[in-house]
Amino acid sequence: MADISLPKPVKFFVGILSCDEELLADVESILIKRFGEVDMKSEIIPFNFTDYYTKEMGANISRQFICFKKLINPEELSAFKIWTNELEDKFKHNNRFNVIRPINLDPG
Repeated sequence: MADISLPKPVKFFVGILSCDEELLADVESILIKRFGEVDMKSEIIPFNFTDYYTKEMGANISRQFICFKKLINPEELSAFKIWTNELEDKFKHNNRFNVIRPINLDPG
């Protein structure tokens, strides 16, 4: 029988999809205020593997991953997902964008 132990801290990152590269930078600033210093981030790359999000987000979607320096308890992920969903909602139906959902955030 294995010993029961607490989960070890894990690297926290957020995957971001957006139709607006300026919005990517805006959201990065918001994420830094919430989760702290960025450890590393990916280049902004085209998200053209599927048209699944096109109806909500438009045709020119970009993807970026942002990793944070501070390790987290994996039990916090569900609360972070709720927070990122609320952040997404703040940008929905914003007159600045011509799409229903200008940002998609996936913490992991």
